Amino acid sequence: PGRARRRLFDFSTLRLPPRAWPYNHHPMRAPWQPPPELVEPIGRLAAESGTPFFLFSERRIREVVETFRRRLAPVRHRIEYSVKTNREARVLRLLAAAGVGVEVTGDWELEWVGRCGFEPGRITLDGPIKSESLLEAGLAMGVSRVHVDSRRELETLSRLASRRGIVQPVLFRVAERARLAPSVAESAIGRFGFGPEEVLSVGRDLAAGRLPGVRLEGLSFFLGSQILSPRAFRGGMERIGRLVEALRRLGVEVAEVNAGGGFPTPGLVKTSAGNAARRLLGLRPGSVPPIDAYLDVLLEAHRDLSARLGVELALGVQPGRCLVGAAAVLVGRVREVKGRWVFLDASHDYLPETLLFAQREAAIVGEGAARPRRRVHLAGRTIAASDVFALGIAMPRPEVGDLVALADAGAYSLSRVSRSIALTPVAWWLAEDGRVEVLRRADTVDDAMATTVTGSS
Repeated sequence: PGRARRRLFDFSTLRLPPRAWPYNHHPMRAPWQPPPELVEPIGRLAAESGTPFFLFSERRIREVVETFRRRLAPVRHRIEYSVKTNREARVLRLLAAAGVGVEVTGDWELEWVGRCGFEPGRITLDGPIKSESLLEAGLAMGVSRVHVDSRRELETLSRLASRRGIVQPVLFRVAERARLAPSVAESAIGRFGFGPEEVLSVGRDLAAGRLPGVRLEGLSFFLGSQILSPRAFRGGMERIGRLVEALRRLGVEVAEVNAGGGFPTPGLVKTSAGNAARRLLGLRPGSVPPIDAYLDVLLEAHRDLSARLGVELALGVQPGRCLVGAAAVLVGRVREVKGRWVFLDASHDYLPETLLFAQREAAIVGEGAARPRRRVHLAGRTIAASDVFALGIAMPRPEVGDLVALADAGAYSLSRVSRSIALTPVAWWLAEDGRVEVLRRADTVDDAMATTVTGSS
């Protein structure tokens, strides 16, 4: 009876008809594979230096940057990379040379991006809670804009800028949240930014001259991470557009609308009701629309809003994950198989995003890639209960000794690694000319304990 039930509900060979990308119903994704240029270096590095390790592709980052630049070229635009996603010096220097701006959220990030080649005119200060010292540091550096999240923050910035005798351009972040099948982790998105009524209240103060030292340049919104429906951005643009019109009626002009980030990568399976249902039915998760689909929707909404206002607004975006996530893999080796549990010598400490948000795709690299597929649970090597990469993931039947590549390892990995049990492994960089170089050396015990005060005893 158990086998009969499994056959009755085995929809693994079902193929749904493709739908138009702007909708929230996507065809099932094909099994994920690592970028082709990484396959040979993965095997070579594993043989020469062992596992685990990160491996980045310079080519992949350049390709995504070029997609944004090419598609947004017909309009006035601003691309600001979200530095918290990955702060490695080589990544930042590549983006600086490509002419991309950056969005920073902390004091030390301000100094770091300057060291990596970003002049103040390409730096935007962001983040929901900014201390007075951070605002002072941004003003002292001469950052181009500040994204403001609250009236208190705006009043502080007004006071500090007036004291310096300058007028600081600002954008108001408008409280938003994804409204189409949000993940469990996105239920708190609305805590960031101004509510619509607050925007208008502050707009009246700006119009009356009660907030000297600041000038409103634009409005921004943030829908969440790994947004799977391009049309969600149209909804955000339409809501922002109504606020722009209301501000204009108050005599406050807006020059830019900023759609924030949330652009997805194909190597993540978002934790959502739809993907959970697909897994129960034995289906692959819904596929991720290409970046072009999101930019199509944004450009169309931008054209409609500019036409309605009778003036072309600048269009801002703040991509992070989609610029660097798919450019890297984390490679580990299978050390143990217990039923459906597959243990790697890597650790979730290296990819610390919670499974409540998403889990990564994975693939076997090498001869084992041709084996029949089965559903397994991928776990790390530590005793931590949270050291799990994926649950119920479909992949070729793993065996001890196999090399496994985990997807989307370029985003929120090296910038968030934890040393709770495992030290961070080496990260390699595959340059466009084929050279493989060290991006970041492996941690040592001395690194882990460098800030510990041992005392005299």
